[in-house]
Amino acid sequence: MTTIAGTGAPIGVHDYQQLVGEHHALVRHYGRAQVRCSEQLREQAGEIARLRAEAIRLRGSIVVRDTALAWVREERNDIAGRQAALYSSASTARRHHPGRRHAEDTREPCHEKT
Repeated sequence: MTTIAGTGAPIGVHDYQQLVGEHHALVRHYGRAQVRCSEQLREQAGEIARLRAEAIRLRGSIVVRDTALAWVREERNDIAGRQAALYSSASTARRHHPGRRHAEDTREPCHEKT
């Protein structure tokens, strides 16, 4: 005869079979829950991998963008520095040689023959 654990009370065959049936039902439900959880974990792992790859691509595009901006800024600063030096040298030349005219100033207007 089977007894209820810890109590020593007897359990009938019918009750025992019902308990076994319920146990099987619970185990089946538990198995389905495990399958669903495993599927979700696989899906989430795939999504995480996709998002990580996207993050790497986005970081790369930011590096490319920032590098291009740095090159443009450097080029702009270089041009501005050369421009300032050019204006400075032209201004210095006019101050030191006030009577001297620059080539642009001495050109005669171009008259076309008609």
